[in-house]
Amino acid sequence: MLDSRNYTCVAASADGSKLIASVEGGHLFTSADWGGTWTERFADANRNWYSVAVSGDGTKFYAVDTQSVWTSTNGGVSWTAKKSMSNHVGYIAASSDGTKLVLAEHNGHVWTSSDSGATWIDRLSSTFNQWQSVASSADGSKLAAVDSPGFLWISSDSGATWTQKTSVGPSGANTSWASVSMSSDGMRIAASAVNSSPYPGVLTISYDGGTSWTPTGSGTSWTAVAFAGSGSRLSASMSNGASNNKLYTGPVQTITVVDTITGVKDSAVELVYIGSNKFAMVTNNNMTIPPHNY
Repeated sequence: MLDSRNYTCVAASADGSKLIASVEGGHLFTSADWGGTWTERFADANRNWYSVAVSGDGTKFYAVDTQSVWTSTNGGVSWTAKKSMSNHVGYIAASSDGTKLVLAEHNGHVWTSSDSGATWIDRLSSTFNQWQSVASSADGSKLAAVDSPGFLWISSDSGATWTQKTSVGPSGANTSWASVSMSSDGMRIAASAVNSSPYPGVLTISYDGGTSWTPTGSGTSWTAVAFAGSGSRLSASMSNGASNNKLYTGPVQTITVVDTITGVKDSAVELVYIGSNKFAMVTNNNMTIPPHNY
């Protein structure tokens, strides 16, 4: 069990048995037994670590401080500097096999690598945004990034091109995005924003790879969000004062719209359960729609 140092981030292998945690102004720590015991890594104890990532099998670790992107291919025993950060804070995410990486530099560019960090391609090179978080699908083809204040960005071609989601945040370019997470298939994306007066925070989820979004918790300061690998469960943390800090977790469910109803103004529609997981929709004009599974 770790002590009470100022840990900045943590990442886990696909089965959760192998972990890496980072300390601001301190060491990296790794565990190979679900967090039962921890090993202090990295000889230099005075680095400000801000982001870590791990491959699905837990053999490849990635860590970013304000100087470099560091990689390990032996479970954290030894480390190699792969990219200079030029005194920028960086945020990193990795594909399941650890070969594809996405890196966002705070007040800098977004970069991708397809060879475990050996070489990098400069993406979004015209932007010097205040990046806060990045996420990757298991195969590395789908990526997401958020900046603050700013927008949520989506890529479906391993970072070659990006789409700026200008209408997702509650305050447009003034949305204070804090965190983004993605399911293993990249179809479910969750992003959180904190309150930044006068602009409200929000937690928003997409079930279709970023095409449409469902917001919740508007006005709450959501500091972090994380999907389970498959996207079936979601955890989110909020911070609304020292006595109101909470962590939420639960299953993620979707609603599929299978019919479209049009009618005159004030036409009431009722959803009636008829058994066997089936519902029928009825209007006040006595029009019915055949039952469907929902």
